[in-house]
Amino acid sequence: MANDSSRQQSPLRLATRDAPSALLAHLDSRYRLALLAYFGRRVRSAAEAEDLTQDVFERVLRSLEHGPILNAEALVFRIAVNLLRDRARKVRSHGVEEPLPSEAVADFADALTEGLSPERVVLGERTLQEALSALDELGERTRAMFHLYRFENLKVREIAELYGISVSGVEKQISRALLHLTRRMHSK
Repeated sequence: MANDSSRQQSPLRLATRDAPSALLAHLDSRYRLALLAYFGRRVRSAAEAEDLTQDVFERVLRSLEHGPILNAEALVFRIAVNLLRDRARKVRSHGVEEPLPSEAVADFADALTEGLSPERVVLGERTLQEALSALDELGERTRAMFHLYRFENLKVREIAELYGISVSGVEKQISRALLHLTRRMHSK
């Protein structure tokens, strides 16, 4: 039965939260060299290529929190491309990353808090906590899709592929999350 062997799923397609260390070992053996070569051609140093490779693996593992990975191979390379895009965007908007002297960090911290009353700081913290609580009230799938869209900057199409649903299905989940957040924040 050749057909049964072709139906056998790779460890990546069956990945769940129950086996992250096995998945990490598989990702490392299967993709490390390819990712290092890919990043190595596009960044300044081998250390930076290694850091980006580790970031890919970390993001794959974090995506397990939102459900099983159906096509991890595509996810690995989509994450790699997105990391490079984010890096390029950061370099374009902020220039080359240079460590700040400690005096500059202290001055920056003072400038951020200057003019903020203690009441304003507490209000901001309370508002953030209310928003996080409202997100916790959402169903796990809706919350995960919203998180991927808003905080991981995945496109709706990418989320739809990840969950195996239509683009409009993802849009409905994200809209549901936004509506819930809006209602909760305006009811306070």
